[in-house]
Amino acid sequence: MGRAKATLARHAAPVYALGWSPDGTLLASGSSDRCVHVWSARDGALVRTFTGASGVFDLAFSADGAEVAAACANGTVAVLSLRR
Repeated sequence: MGRAKATLARHAAPVYALGWSPDGTLLASGSSDRCVHVWSARDGALVRTFTGASGVFDLAFSADGAEVAAACANGTVAVLSLRR
């Protein structure tokens, strides 16, 4: 039986979307709280937070892992840059 590596608890509402970066170093989570959180897979640290206009129901990383697309409840798709 497996064990939980980390509990990532920053969302204020149910999480409906998860996505791994292509290299497996990041995990993005999207919620009906309108937030996308990007986490470090290594240690569970919160890397970035984006807040949109409506709930997030699907996520996908770009092939190079530099952007995340978030499908939102209001019918829009937000493209979020992870470049600093």
